[in-house]
Amino acid sequence: MMKIQKESLINTYKLISLENRHVTGEITYPLGSDATGILNYTANGFYFIHLMANNRPFHKENNLLSGTLEEIERSYRSYFSYAGTFHIEDNDIIHHVTYSSLPNWANTDQRRTIKWNQKQLMLSAKNVYINNELVEPYVIWEPISTKSI
Repeated sequence: MMKIQKESLINTYKLISLENRHVTGEITYPLGSDATGILNYTANGFYFIHLMANNRPFHKENNLLSGTLEEIERSYRSYFSYAGTFHIEDNDIIHHVTYSSLPNWANTDQRRTIKWNQKQLMLSAKNVYINNELVEPYVIWEPISTKSI
């Protein structure tokens, strides 16, 4: 396998698929089979990732940082983001997390294995806990242009 070059990843991507592979062989979709998201890698070494369920319900009031406990929990469980800097090691990308909707990820490194064919970028991870279960997330992205957002 050819070594991935940082320059080949510099782009903005839209989410195609987000799935969790379980040790039992089961595949689940933590944000639904129609989840949406955006990923950006910049030339100066920064990245951001936003993932969310499609058609998230509105809160009763349009008031930032408020809502009922049910609304807040539903919003938290249907959206995930993190950002920081990155570098490449062989065929892995290391996300140095500075900002995260999950506070536990801030100031950590998240390693992802890269498969890249110039049309789709697949990032996978080992040993990630989601809903108290150890899974292997597989996330597929495609480059986008501003015309397709």
